[in-house]
Amino acid sequence: MSAAQAYHHVYRQPTVKGAPVWVLLHGTGGSEHDLVPVLQRVSPGSGHLALRGSVMEGDMRRFFKRVREGVFDLQSLKEETERLHSFLEKAVATYHLQQTPLAGLGYSNGANLLASYLLAGGGHLSGAVLWRPMTPFQPPQTVVGQTPVLMLSGLHDGIATRADAERLARLLAAGGAAVDHQFLPIGHQLVPDDFTRSARWVKAQGWQIPSKA
Repeated sequence: MSAAQAYHHVYRQPTVKGAPVWVLLHGTGGSEHDLVPVLQRVSPGSGHLALRGSVMEGDMRRFFKRVREGVFDLQSLKEETERLHSFLEKAVATYHLQQTPLAGLGYSNGANLLASYLLAGGGHLSGAVLWRPMTPFQPPQTVVGQTPVLMLSGLHDGIATRADAERLARLLAAGGAAVDHQFLPIGHQLVPDDFTRSARWVKAQGWQIPSKA
């Protein structure tokens, strides 16, 4: 099985010239289809690589194991971070994305894997949107690079707490990332304001170039 097949995934190319392809990572219990409907609200005309988590917790899919809620299995996280890196490396070649911006969008468990990928120095992403992320681990030295990152956290989130989210923002910024960390007056759930704020941020990145054809 090739690295580009290491995750069950759905690929769709952009319909607008210059628009990015988004790597979509769902939350616990989700599927590769969860974030596809909202993507066109966040980044119209974009393509996607929507991944299905391959770790099972009961009947729920995740992207890495955990000991309990809020406590990660660090060995599983390390292995799955390396797996994501390998997948993206092969996917860029398989889908001819060398000249296409590749961005990451993750929610909860999916956002945590994306954060781990960034903190591990993953260099395939031109940007990332993290919805309700937690700090995956404390790296000895973070080299993220100048990647723009939007973090949307909930002020009343009992899972991804404010203190933990702020720690992740500091780690990413210390590694060189351009972090825009915003808090919404909600909990762990997603609301329409997440999509509105994300769309505004994406537009500011200048990735989407209207086709003259």
